[in-house]
Amino acid sequence: MVKGEIDINNLQSDLLRLIKKSGELARGYFEKKDVRRYSKKELDFVTDADLAVEKYLKSELSGKYPGVPVMAEESAHKNYNLYCREKSLFVIDPIDGTLNFGYGIDHYAISIALVSYGKPLLGICLASDTNKVYTARRDRKGAYCDNRKISVKNINRLAESFILTDWPHDLELRKKTAAFIGNLYSRVRFIGIYGSAVYDLLMISQGEIQGVYLTGCNPWDVAAASLIARKSGALLTDGRGADFDIFNKTLVAGVEGIHGELVRASGG
Repeated sequence: MVKGEIDINNLQSDLLRLIKKSGELARGYFEKKDVRRYSKKELDFVTDADLAVEKYLKSELSGKYPGVPVMAEESAHKNYNLYCREKSLFVIDPIDGTLNFGYGIDHYAISIALVSYGKPLLGICLASDTNKVYTARRDRKGAYCDNRKISVKNINRLAESFILTDWPHDLELRKKTAAFIGNLYSRVRFIGIYGSAVYDLLMISQGEIQGVYLTGCNPWDVAAASLIARKSGALLTDGRGADFDIFNKTLVAGVEGIHGELVRASGG
């Protein structure tokens, strides 16, 4: 086990190095243009890049922080209760936006978080097309992009809003997304699907969009980016308006002026 408490400053430096290296590794696969896909479900797949980045991160984290469990997308146990009670837990998404990645679309992200008893303490994400790194810490104010402080851009009218949502692999959850779009399509400036939950939350964090609705969330989708979004000033709840935690399946993130309307449009 790790002796004593994890030094959060040292960890932040370690994760910055690891996420940049992971970005280089993923980029190498992306530029080959012949990335291999392996079917997970009928409407879902994983690539050899996902597997390679996850293997690298797990190896590095386990070597540097032995005894701290790692919850990673391609190898996590299906029983999340095993992770809720961990004092220290790494939660990683090697490539969020695998569909984009696999189809040669340069819009994906890498995500690493340190979580304690289900609460993110440190989140760090890398955006593929800009190679920028986003960070936030629970013990400090603010969210940052390459050391530049970022914040949401508040609005008070849905008609001025740019909203992003997801397209889950589960067909029943797609019905919820379709209903959400149906409730808002005539009332917002734009509503669309960009294919990466992490990137969606980074976009609201730096004022590019004003709302995000996600169904079928997994902890690796949101552990790091939800902390960044909160620290940038976004409001995060589940579909009923209760405070969001990383084990919730539904996330409604929005700027203060329209968050309540997004919750109502989600239908719970």
